[in-house]
Amino acid sequence: GGARGPPGGGGAGLVQAEAVTTPYRGLKVAAGVGGVLAAVHVDEGDEVSEGQLLVELKSDLLKASIAWREAQAEAAEAQVEAEKAASELCKIEYERAQKLDEEGVITEQDLTKARLDHKEAQYRVSQAEAAAKANRRAEELERARLRQTRLMAPRSGQVLRVLAWPGEAVDAYEPVVQVVALDPLFVI
Repeated sequence: GGARGPPGGGGAGLVQAEAVTTPYRGLKVAAGVGGVLAAVHVDEGDEVSEGQLLVELKSDLLKASIAWREAQAEAAEAQVEAEKAASELCKIEYERAQKLDEEGVITEQDLTKARLDHKEAQYRVSQAEAAAKANRRAEELERARLRQTRLMAPRSGQVLRVLAWPGEAVDAYEPVVQVVALDPLFVI
């Protein structure tokens, strides 16, 4: 049928018509990391809320990698403490050598060696601190990758398509679920 007024003849200016609506936006949801799908928590046609868990990738290897990175970071931090202690000892030895030099009972070569040993120990502390920082950053990177194994709905809407299922491998940034926003809808 064509356009007609509302039932009962009232409401001048209102038109009732048949129309087709289309979603405002379709969103393809993908993980920032590749992997094997562990679980899909939605089906096509499901309504989802922003932030709702849609899909999970297997994460056991990332969790093991994080544990390994934590252990490496702890070892690196222990190395920092060991290097600081060695540096402190070299500092004491250098200060002692300076006093002995003032008294004239140490050779120039021994004083130079004590000074260079102290400087080298300071460099080892800096190197150990940089290694510890790099290990912590690597751990943070793995934690960020782990967070990307859980795909959340970017906004409320409806699942239009599920593009991959548990057991399937997906590449990084490969769409896994397509969600359409139902608000607003366009009338066409």
